[in-house]
Amino acid sequence: MALGTSVGRRALAVGASAVIVGCASTPAEHKVLLEFLDQPSVTAEQVRERLGEPHATFEQERVLAYRLNHKASGYYVTSPRTGWEGVRYDLIIVLDEHNVVQKHNLVAIRPP
Repeated sequence: MALGTSVGRRALAVGASAVIVGCASTPAEHKVLLEFLDQPSVTAEQVRERLGEPHATFEQERVLAYRLNHKASGYYVTSPRTGWEGVRYDLIIVLDEHNVVQKHNLVAIRPP
């Protein structure tokens, strides 16, 4: 009986580790990651829900900046903690006075 309990604990530990690692990893690439920005009345809250916290903000948080990379499977947000290593694009999002996306621009930092 002790063997079954030990195996169960190990399985639980492995499962918990997988969940923790999954939560801490970089968001998955997504071919349509940025398409939501073209919808009408996208709010700053919706941007943060989809892309996470920006790597920088300007103009009293009316301008948001995200570091992105791109693979065949699509765009993905890179962690600001990794510096500029692997960053190919900077996504700039401008919000109006109601915190609604006014415009956005994907700026190439490095050639593919």
